[in-house]
Amino acid sequence: MGGKSRTSLALARRVCQQNPSIISARPILLMNEIAFGPVPSRRLGNSSGVNHVPAKNCTYSCLYCRLGTAPTRFGRTTFYEPSKVYEEVKKRLEELTARGEKVDYITFVPDGEPTLDLNLGKEVELVKGLGVPVAVITNSSLLFYNI
Repeated sequence: MGGKSRTSLALARRVCQQNPSIISARPILLMNEIAFGPVPSRRLGNSSGVNHVPAKNCTYSCLYCRLGTAPTRFGRTTFYEPSKVYEEVKKRLEELTARGEKVDYITFVPDGEPTLDLNLGKEVELVKGLGVPVAVITNSSLLFYNI
């Protein structure tokens, strides 16, 4: 990378770190719950989110990430028991249904990379049993694993 490119990248990084709203109009919200939402989605309609990976557990450290940069990790691990994820999502769906809110999708979109969770496949299978379509938002860096 040439000197001019490095200088431009450093300037862009500094500006983005000083002004995070440039990168994302969304507020930075760390989810303290496993199940949250619903969140309106252009692609998925009314989406109830699943945050099954704690913040900053990611395979990349993207400059534009709404959570900021972080040390990367590649080791897959267990964050929650699949039954806990299922129960939290089920409870959230029941609350939303009681309020008359429609959920078009349940979306695994944590504050980290979802494929780092060793239990992702089990969790998706359990949550699919709730009768709502399931989506997983991922950077796809670990899809070579048998998830």
